[in-house]
Amino acid sequence: MERKVSFGVDAFKVRSFSFSDNEETQNIRKDRINFNIGLKVNFVPEHNKFQVFLKIEALHGKQKPVSLGGIETETTFRLSGDLDTNEKGEVNLPDHLIISLISIAYSTTRGALLVKAQSTILADAPLPITDPTSMWNHFKENYQKDK
Repeated sequence: MERKVSFGVDAFKVRSFSFSDNEETQNIRKDRINFNIGLKVNFVPEHNKFQVFLKIEALHGKQKPVSLGGIETETTFRLSGDLDTNEKGEVNLPDHLIISLISIAYSTTRGALLVKAQSTILADAPLPITDPTSMWNHFKENYQKDK
């Protein structure tokens, strides 16, 4: 049976932003900046809201990486329609919908980082385009281990 679910962005928040501007970060090449990306998702059933939390840290160097700073965001989506719930009251959303929501949250975070990082090396090294399916699969694998 096909279920029709619609969504809209309810809120986007930059929970934190930091940039370390010190001697260690003065002579950094933008092509040597890497990003650690953390993902967490949450469903708030009483309000039909799905939240995507992203924590991104910019690092320079491979052997002893130096943290340049980071951003943490929260994107909240409002869901409506024929939501499928289990006996615990948890909503079962199809993976393709969750992946779409992660993609929107990541793209919005990418833009927020560019704005927040103006006049820093991070503005010249934007977040890479990332496969949201891989992010979701990685999250599910780690989430299952934690249960």
